[in-house]
Amino acid sequence: MTERQGKPAKPARLAARLSPQQKELIERAAAVQGLTLTEFVVQSAQAAAEVALARAATIDLSVRDSTVVAEALLHPRPLTPALRALLREHATRVEQR
Repeated sequence: MTERQGKPAKPARLAARLSPQQKELIERAAAVQGLTLTEFVVQSAQAAAEVALARAATIDLSVRDSTVVAEALLHPRPLTPALRALLREHATRVEQR
């Protein structure tokens, strides 16, 4: 907890506007789990955020696509003359900085 002028910092707040039906649904779900509305919303939002971030950091490939990627990594194609020239040019530009 951080302090500012001798007072402990308040926890961050989050507000949401809900329809009466949404609020009732969430309150019922919280009660079923023995949680307060705030506890339920915070836990649910945190779990959803973790899933969203994990999905964003993961690439799902089909078996065929993963085989293609593995093959390319294990047996890369030789560099073409044009790509070699670009790599030399890049190295020259980076060294000049």
